[in-house]
Amino acid sequence: MGDKRRARKAKQARRDLRRARKRDPVERSVRRLIRDAMKGGHPLGLLTLASVLINLVKSRSDNCVSWLLRTRTHETTALLAVAAELLVDEPSLQQRCRRELAARDRHLARWISALPDVDVYRAVHRTDVLGDFDELWMGARIGDRHEITLIVRVGHVALPGVRDAVALGAPIDEIVARGAAKWPDDVFVDMSLADARAWTEDALAGYAFRRESDRVPHYRALVKWWVNAMPEGGRERSLTMYSKDAERVCDEFFATELAAPFTHERHPELLVDLVMGFQNPLRWSETRVRFALRCPDLEEGYHDYPLEVALDAPDPLRAFIPYAHARVGIREELTLDTIAMVDALRSGYKRGLLEQVTGWDLDDAV
Repeated sequence: MGDKRRARKAKQARRDLRRARKRDPVERSVRRLIRDAMKGGHPLGLLTLASVLINLVKSRSDNCVSWLLRTRTHETTALLAVAAELLVDEPSLQQRCRRELAARDRHLARWISALPDVDVYRAVHRTDVLGDFDELWMGARIGDRHEITLIVRVGHVALPGVRDAVALGAPIDEIVARGAAKWPDDVFVDMSLADARAWTEDALAGYAFRRESDRVPHYRALVKWWVNAMPEGGRERSLTMYSKDAERVCDEFFATELAAPFTHERHPELLVDLVMGFQNPLRWSETRVRFALRCPDLEEGYHDYPLEVALDAPDPLRAFIPYAHARVGIREELTLDTIAMVDALRSGYKRGLLEQVTGWDLDDAV
């Protein structure tokens, strides 16, 4: 071997050594994460880690999966096996993982081998008393002994969509009992597994996790795998039903003495516009009030109202909310909190509207 060739090989060896030194701490950290996720033998830790990994793959590159594919340890094989199950909407990458697993022929924990037969056996619908969100609580059994409850929150203020998701390592019966005790005003009702799947898939697809919590992207792969194991054929939730309900409820309100101060012929139409949306017209929270009384744009939605009618918006809404809450039995304390938000936003709403109009005395109008 010539001197130049030896020098090149030595240089390459030094370069490889430097790269290994840089890589090893990262790989050790990842292996430590996997070992921590596997502690106790419960599936939740490794399922969550695999879901996070899939999110990283989609948002950046497939470097993480490539590392799992080339690193043949007990820990990486376990994580690769779980990730392969969760990749339900990445069939090519899923097959790549499965081919590598078949080549390794390593022993896996019993619960990992049982993932293809996960049994999602109960679904519960939690309705927020003030109508800001619904939650779908879905209980599953992996193998003979492991229970997990997945909770998916579907928000309704502004555009509907998944706002949050979390998985808990406990049976759904226990989680529901705790939830009912913690939120006595909310309603918990069993629903069919097929309907729960349809609702969740619709929320996932409709508005792509608008305004979601930081946890949602990390749980997305887990949620998709979970609902994929549930029966199909359910009915999607109808949000258009609230449009008809809003018109009917507003008509009934204007037939009462509570609406007597609102005499302009456009007041009923204005209230319908405020009440209309993706929520139950009889349930009002502080968040919903903030959305309803956000600064209106005269070019979008309010241009066809006389200004004096548009300025009145907080007042019929303030009268309507106690009427609506009384019809569904919402506690007075919650109603007072919602009304207080209307009062807090009233002046700001009117000022915001008048700032878009020239020739008005703001102090006289507000």
